[in-house]
Amino acid sequence: MPEDDEKLGFVISELSKASKFIVSKKPTWQQTDAEQALAVVDEKCQQLADKILRKLDRTKADDPYSKRQSAVAALKSMWSEKEKKALKKDTDDCRRLLYLQLTSAMWSETIKRLKDLAEIGLASAEDLTSLHKHVATMQHGVHVTSLGQEAEETIASLVRLSNKALDSITSHRILNSLVFPEKHVRYTKVPNAYSETFGWIFDENVTGKHQQALQGRMLFREWLETGDGVFHISGKPGAGKSTLMRFLFRSQRKKDLLASWSTGRKLVNSKFFFWKHGSDMENSVNAMLRTLIFDTLEQCPELTASVFPQYWSRVHALPWQAPVDLRFHDDDEIREAFGRLIENRNLGENRCFFFLIDGLDEFQETPKERYKDLVPFLSNSVMAAAQDMKLCVSSREYDVFLETFKGPKGSELQKLTYDGIYNFVRDKLQRNQNFIELAKPPHGTESLISKVTNRADGVFLWVSLVVNLLDDACDGGTSFSELQ
Repeated sequence: MPEDDEKLGFVISELSKASKFIVSKKPTWQQTDAEQALAVVDEKCQQLADKILRKLDRTKADDPYSKRQSAVAALKSMWSEKEKKALKKDTDDCRRLLYLQLTSAMWSETIKRLKDLAEIGLASAEDLTSLHKHVATMQHGVHVTSLGQEAEETIASLVRLSNKALDSITSHRILNSLVFPEKHVRYTKVPNAYSETFGWIFDENVTGKHQQALQGRMLFREWLETGDGVFHISGKPGAGKSTLMRFLFRSQRKKDLLASWSTGRKLVNSKFFFWKHGSDMENSVNAMLRTLIFDTLEQCPELTASVFPQYWSRVHALPWQAPVDLRFHDDDEIREAFGRLIENRNLGENRCFFFLIDGLDEFQETPKERYKDLVPFLSNSVMAAAQDMKLCVSSREYDVFLETFKGPKGSELQKLTYDGIYNFVRDKLQRNQNFIELAKPPHGTESLISKVTNRADGVFLWVSLVVNLLDDACDGGTSFSELQ
């Protein structure tokens, strides 16, 4: 076989192997458009390779040491130069097309991965380094093969996506330094509300014996839909303030009512539950602000650069492998960041904020920060945010809170929960068969349920203890008169 034919045979064999290797092994219905196009090119390359290799096989001598057979093979190899040139051109075209389709498949996969990274803001150093290499490789390929303006625009879009992914990663790295383990520990420890206890606050069909509960419901609903500023919920110890606040934050009905206020803007929700018996990161202003900032930036990562400009460029420029060690222990630094978040009109242009803070009385006072410092700070923050921020807070009935938050936008919890406590006592006791027997005439149990509810005076903790004692007494055969 002539040397040229041997070279051609080698090239064709390698091209055939390469095309088989790079084509997706997935079923057709799982393949992307780029992968399916690559499969079509592969099939054409295989057909061309088979055709050329068959023709070359016929030019081989069975015995390369036989002069006669070598002469015959030489004659067979003298096929049409025109045909040979055509096949070589087809081979070059096939190789070029295979390369272009492979590049297209790489674009498709890289775009998908970059979009995924941009959405979740997470990636390993290896992932990001690999993606940048892919983009660089494709840029080089575009230059070499001159794919034209459309391909260059595709590369440009890839680079933009890469930058978007990088911004997301930078935001995530800053937030990782801002977060702390105790962030929502208190919230998770608050018990769920009894189904009938606080349902009245949103249920328009509920009618109760106490007009104050109905008025409280109306005030809160109006504040969510059209109001502004601070809504203060006060109550005695054990009245269920934290349980109510947890119920409110999780309520879909609350979100629906706030949607009327947000009027097309993105609604950002955040919460913080003070806990006097927790760590410093559960009962300090620093912890509260870090939590509110973290929750907000987690929902709006595009704001991170504006809230923490001093860290953004620094973290953005770090190598992938470099660890990020930002320390947010300085109270003034956190206050300034919170101020940038709520005072910058550009940040609130298409967003509004609903912050819920439970247990102001459980804030741990220090010589530097006291209740009388915390309260005006919260009030001024809401005023600074104008129509873009609502703040729902709860506390015990301390004068410092009642005086600052006095007015129509507030409710005393124990005055609103009579019906909820009554239903709780009734339903709990009626699960006991012995109590049901006592309820039959001539005893009746309505008076006992009402007596427990009235004496509770809105304190759920007291009610829970008393109902458990009554339940145990019924199991022990206690008479109705003894229960009273």
